[in-house]
Amino acid sequence: MSLNKSYLILFSLVFVPMLQSFLYKFNFSKNIPLINNIDEIFLLFLIIPAILGFQNILRNKYWSWVLIFFSSYLILASISSVFYGITIFQFVSQLFISLKFPYVLCVFLGIRNGKEFLNGYIRLAKFVLTASIILMLWQFLLPQFYSLIFSAGLHKGTALISEGVYISRGAGIYAHPGQMGIFAGSFTIILFYKQLKTKGLLYNKNAAWLAMSFMALILTFSRLEAAATIIGLLAAYLFVFKGQNRLFRFAIWFCLVSVLTFAIYPSIMFIYANSVGDGFVFSSDPRIVFFVKGVEIANDYFPLGSGMGTFGGYVAAIYDSPLYIHYGFQEYYWYRQGNFLADTFWPHILGESGYLGLFCYTMSLLVIVRIAIKQAKRTSVHRAIPMTVISTMFLIGLNSMASPDLVSTLSLSQCLIPIACMRIKRELYA
Repeated sequence: MSLNKSYLILFSLVFVPMLQSFLYKFNFSKNIPLINNIDEIFLLFLIIPAILGFQNILRNKYWSWVLIFFSSYLILASISSVFYGITIFQFVSQLFISLKFPYVLCVFLGIRNGKEFLNGYIRLAKFVLTASIILMLWQFLLPQFYSLIFSAGLHKGTALISEGVYISRGAGIYAHPGQMGIFAGSFTIILFYKQLKTKGLLYNKNAAWLAMSFMALILTFSRLEAAATIIGLLAAYLFVFKGQNRLFRFAIWFCLVSVLTFAIYPSIMFIYANSVGDGFVFSSDPRIVFFVKGVEIANDYFPLGSGMGTFGGYVAAIYDSPLYIHYGFQEYYWYRQGNFLADTFWPHILGESGYLGLFCYTMSLLVIVRIAIKQAKRTSVHRAIPMTVISTMFLIGLNSMASPDLVSTLSLSQCLIPIACMRIKRELYA
């Protein structure tokens, strides 16, 4: 693939979604409907590399399992959709959104010069990181002026630092701090493994960029994104170097448990403190409501779920799925205001495709992790790329508990991009 074609992919798949998010910070974006779908329009320009990547996957029995499990998820959800009479437009809309993950995966696996492509992304990401840090400093130092210019941005949410002390969450060039968090987290992972390949481990330009990226991640005050980044890094070492001594394994597990506790315990306490009625089931926190109701729907519509486009996603919100009324969502102020209706991913998969669909979708991600682990163990020279893939897959998988990352072109492009450098030759998996 020529250099020009690589830049076309970088522009269409990475830059355009970034630009889309930046435009959302301005009020005029609400008056231009095209902005809402511009990322999906540019995805259509990448059909040729997607076909090449699809062919590469079919030639390798290990990568084929990614598509086998994902196709199984689609089949199960489709059967449920037919059984429960989901409208064709609702079904097709959700199908199109769901196909983003395998489509973006195929595009990256269709790139022939993955190393050059990744280097091009790193150059773009450094520019984005620099601009984001400048904007975050502006946001923190001159918050009123910042909000006046970027009046439509979602940066106005605050993070609790200590009792009675709140601070605005850094959003950078993005409309939402969570988007900045997933960018900074994935870029931190890429730079971390790049740093390990350098001989001057502490004092070089890459180390400075790594420090800047991690600082940007912290300034978003996105607890889950930060925790998922650290867990992803620790998990890669745990899986690849699990043959190390017991002290090493204990240290990794201790760090994992500590980070998980840091990420989850405050959330549990917040949910508990804000719950009403019968506790968790009637909690006013949107994400826990979706998790609880997702399990209820999976049980009520066992074993295949309620069908595509009926719960927890953009399509269910657009079509005002009757399941929301049936399961009492009208009691929550955020539902009546139309907010937080697509803020989780895994409850959406569980509710719409059941336990079997959730299993198949999860396995499609774990197969990629397993392939990366095999590559990392079979070569010490090129170990950085597969370990980067392991970490970013954990990042996007864990963060999807509280965001729709796996159906977001922006998040998919930033987290799956190291896969462009994965070698897909059969002998690496023998």
